[in-house]
Amino acid sequence: MDEVRRQLIGYDRRKIIRKWHDRLIQPGAEWREQIDERLYRSDIILLFISSRFIESRYCYYAEMKEAMRRHEANEARVIPVILRPCLWQEEPFARLQVLPTAAKPLSTWHNLDEGSLDVATGIMRVVREIIDTHAPDEAA
Repeated sequence: MDEVRRQLIGYDRRKIIRKWHDRLIQPGAEWREQIDERLYRSDIILLFISSRFIESRYCYYAEMKEAMRRHEANEARVIPVILRPCLWQEEPFARLQVLPTAAKPLSTWHNLDEGSLDVATGIMRVVREIIDTHAPDEAA
């Protein structure tokens, strides 16, 4: 996850995207409220998939369920990112196109930088699509 976030830092600095993850929650803060708030506001929700994600009751039943609900309601775009080999093909998000390319788990790439760049490039294609969709019509 960290390597993908590093690939996106330039877009974050230029304020094209605003990255957020749970490691930004300050000590003493209500973590569930912070996660839920971001989950309800985000245009793009990345699901970093591993057996630990699937095992986590909170990630699976709270975060993924709400992410998929928002995706199906066209309120957000969910992008599953396969971090490690695991049995994800029959999970609710399996019908969505995943990253990296060819659903090759990021941890299996010979060069992690290339794999992370592949994921970041895919994410930015979606960001540009959303920006273009929300841009005012110049012909009007």
